[in-house]
Amino acid sequence: MKARLSTDKVLHFFDSGSEIGGGTFLAIIQDSEGEEIHSLSMTQVTDIPSLYLSETFTPANAGTYNVFYTYDDSVVYRDTLDIGQPLSDAPLDESVVASLPTQAVGGDGETITLHILDATGTTVVEDGEDDPIPAAYDADYNAYTADVTFEKEGDYFLIWAQDGVPVQAKSIIVIKPYALENIRFYCATLEGNNGTPHIGTTIVVSTSGGTQVAIGSTSVSGMLDTEAPAGTYVISIVKSGVTFSVNNFSITVGNSIAEGLEGRQVYHLVTDSFEPTLSDPLDSADMCTMYASIYRMDGTPLAHAPIHIRMLTKPQLYSGTTVYDSQLFFSTDSNGTVEFNLIQGLQVEVAVPPMGLRRIITIPSGDDAAEPVNLFTLLSEANDLFDIQKPQIQTAPRRTR
Repeated sequence: MKARLSTDKVLHFFDSGSEIGGGTFLAIIQDSEGEEIHSLSMTQVTDIPSLYLSETFTPANAGTYNVFYTYDDSVVYRDTLDIGQPLSDAPLDESVVASLPTQAVGGDGETITLHILDATGTTVVEDGEDDPIPAAYDADYNAYTADVTFEKEGDYFLIWAQDGVPVQAKSIIVIKPYALENIRFYCATLEGNNGTPHIGTTIVVSTSGGTQVAIGSTSVSGMLDTEAPAGTYVISIVKSGVTFSVNNFSITVGNSIAEGLEGRQVYHLVTDSFEPTLSDPLDSADMCTMYASIYRMDGTPLAHAPIHIRMLTKPQLYSGTTVYDSQLFFSTDSNGTVEFNLIQGLQVEVAVPPMGLRRIITIPSGDDAAEPVNLFTLLSEANDLFDIQKPQIQTAPRRTR
């Protein structure tokens, strides 16, 4: 069951098994901690003896409550009651189809009627309707159906009868759509006037399921005024090319009438923003694996020998890849071995200082680079000669007498 906050409510009990007699019949409402909120006496409805209605009460606090129906202090039934701002079970002042499944009465050849009672237990007879309302079998629904119209807000009780005997009861609540609430958003880096506003930013108000309720763009002050029914929403902020550090805020819009709220309901969306550089990952360049093993004359490895690689030409395209670099440094490991990758087609200078060696080579491309290439094979085929490095010895200044 459900009830509106701060609005009169009546509970119902359908005595399908004729359990209730002349004893004390109560509906006891308890909160989640078991504290009793209301103890309501239940009264039998004269026109429908199997239907009992409680005395009227006014829900004061939203939440989910337990309802225990007790007869002479024994619990005969338990139900739950959701108090808040519920949706209407049927539209106001519009014709709707009420239905009773054929399984409830054993088939499709029965005589079924529908009684409609209001919260006082009085039979409701609208213009052009009979009392009770005949319900014919409808194959499309596989149920007995009747067209009904609810002209006023409130609680209603639908009593289905088979051959004049009530067999099922259902309570519904009919309310007009809630008025839209006026809400205002401030979207900025800080709350208040000291924050930098997010100008021209789209604010989307959505239900938790993602249904858009309202949308708009912020002003030069980062403000947006809009409207939405009372309820809980997810607020998303969107701007092309901009990423926000905090997003998808959860807010609850209150019912200004039921909660006595005045003026606009204001929400601050505080978040930083930045504009990331967005691009697709670069394609992998065509590479060639180079390796070398260097030994001394005595057969021991030349460990930790530095190898310098310097690009000779200006930044340019090699095999469709733009290459920019100055130099790279490698060294042999403890076994005198080194391995590294360079882009195919580059012209580089290779220097091995411990060997007094410097050569200019072109890194293999295509099929020549399909397998790792011995660096010294390329160095031995290079046209340039080994450098001869001469020591530069400074001459001591001459003394004069």
